[in-house]
Parts: sequence; C-alpha cells; structure tokens
Amino acid sequence: MKYQLSRGVTIERVDGQSIMITEAGDAAVLNETAGYILDHLLNGEKIDTIVQSTLQNYEVEYSVVTKDIEALLLALKNKGLIISIT
Repeated sequence: MKYQLSRGVTIERVDGQSIMITEAGDAAVLNETAGYILDHLLNGEKIDTIVQSTLQNYEVEYSVVTKDIEALLLALKNKGLIISIT
C-alpha cells in the first residue's frame, strides 16, 4: 500500500525532527526514527523494505520495528495527516 500526505499537510525539518503541520496550524512532532520511516512510506517503499532498512540503520529488534511502524501508520491516519492511495 502507498501513502501520501493529506491535503494541506506539510513537513518541516528542525533539529532532526519532522514536524507535520496542517492548514489549521495543528502540528505533530515526529522523532528522527519516525521521520525516517515516514519519508520511506511517502516514497512508496513497502513496509517490509522499510523494516529491513530501519534494522540496518538503528539498533532495534524486528518485533519493535514492525509494531512501531504499524502504530505510526495508525496514528498518522487517525489524525488525518496521511492517506492511503492505490
């Protein structure tokens, strides 16, 4: 599945963090790892590929990465910051 930013959402980078800002001025701050994952999701990479890439770049266990990616996706979708596209 592919994802894109919802309409009116932009991303700013500040001190290693990604800040997602809506047209209404609401903001969600992502840490470096979450920003890394989001970048790869928005570039159309498959979740399995992102998991492997994250494992190579960060010291974290497979089960933690998969849970974190699922939780991040759910949170961003629930907040209306990203949408699924086909």
